[in-house]
Amino acid sequence: MAPSVEHLKFQILIVGAGPVGLTAAAALSQDGHSVTVLERHPHLQTQGNTPIVQPAAVRAYTHIGLGAALASISITGHGLYSWPYKDSFGPIGVLSYGNVKAFMTERPAVQLMAYDASIVAGVTVLFNCQVIGLDQNALPVRLWMADGQEYTVDLIIAADGIKSNIRQIIYPDRAVEPVPTPECIFQSQVPSHILKSDDRVAPYLELNTTHGTLGPSKFSICRATVEGNFTITSIVMDYGLPPA
Repeated sequence: MAPSVEHLKFQILIVGAGPVGLTAAAALSQDGHSVTVLERHPHLQTQGNTPIVQPAAVRAYTHIGLGAALASISITGHGLYSWPYKDSFGPIGVLSYGNVKAFMTERPAVQLMAYDASIVAGVTVLFNCQVIGLDQNALPVRLWMADGQEYTVDLIIAADGIKSNIRQIIYPDRAVEPVPTPECIFQSQVPSHILKSDDRVAPYLELNTTHGTLGPSKFSICRATVEGNFTITSIVMDYGLPPA
């Protein structure tokens, strides 16, 4: 009798040590697979945006035992204040999230959480690893590094982002480079105590609320972080293309 999938244990290689790659590594290693993560940078990247982890993803993190860890680096969103884009008389409405649990967090914190979980689960994470080639038709699959190292594994997961080197290797004849768009995102943080010292906005700065402004070709989102700041993300839809 052939073994069931539940009893098959694979050698798995994940390219990319971002939140997605490291979360997948932790989950797969917990399931008994041998997992190695290859990251081209010399260390974890600290830059990133302020994502909202939606309920389905929260349940997935909880399923692999990271629910409490995620909650510790997040603020649960309860509602959205909608502000007019020109006038300053206050919000025009409040949208309640109801019973939905959406966790407002920061990308570097999620990445570090997933990294710690993967190490605890027995994952090998290697830095300064630049992939230069692979043979996806070989059995087992083969992958080559810039330093001459070669890996043979059962499965390769490409989690190396929008500028994926793996995607370029697999589809050499296709245009897989990111396409520039005229949108531009500006992100900043302001210490919460500064905003709360202003009587005009202090009444609206509940910890679990998000603030949004929607105007012609632009909008902004503002919310609190667990570090005691308010992060402000402004999106300009027609800012212009980047320099060639």
